[in-house]
Amino acid sequence: MRKTALFTLLAVSAAAQADHLIDIPIARKIAIGEFRLDAQVEASKGRTQRYFVGTGLTQNIDAELRAERFEGGKTVGTVDLSYNFQPAIVDYSPGISVGVQDALDQTREGWRAYVATTFRTGLITSGTNAHADTTLGIKAGRRTRPFVGVDLPFLDQVHGLVEHNGYRLAAGFDLRPVPSFGIRAIFEAKNTILSAVFTHKF
Repeated sequence: MRKTALFTLLAVSAAAQADHLIDIPIARKIAIGEFRLDAQVEASKGRTQRYFVGTGLTQNIDAELRAERFEGGKTVGTVDLSYNFQPAIVDYSPGISVGVQDALDQTREGWRAYVATTFRTGLITSGTNAHADTTLGIKAGRRTRPFVGVDLPFLDQVHGLVEHNGYRLAAGFDLRPVPSFGIRAIFEAKNTILSAVFTHKF
């Protein structure tokens, strides 16, 4: 726990994260000066832990520091980088992003380069006036695998999340009582993972 806490503090002070859905990268830019902290902890036995801290470094480049621990193993830290060519425009053109996840080759999946395309579809219903995001991509590293993810709003404050990162299927709910803070319940394999997401702009 000390290593995890230390890494998280270093990550915040180092000002780094590329945006993601649950685990997969998405073509959604983090604004310059905005920080996004995502802490994911397994609810049952606490074996699985993931921590992400990220920001927009330039108008096109995001960087992310992540720490991971699985099934009682050691905590590892690494860096994700992404270059965002363009943002998604609702019902018109997709966002496109390329980058590297786990640049230090420390996680279970190892180093992998990726291309991600995020399509944004406008939704106007009685419960929401928002948009749904669908991400399609491919990554190449130890293995070349496609990935897919969907962010679907049920209400303005409640979103459903589904993704397959090429290895595992995960789904969950994102509750946003305020725009800068969210609570998530994520179901991955036999695990239930609770997540808190905090966004702040300096």
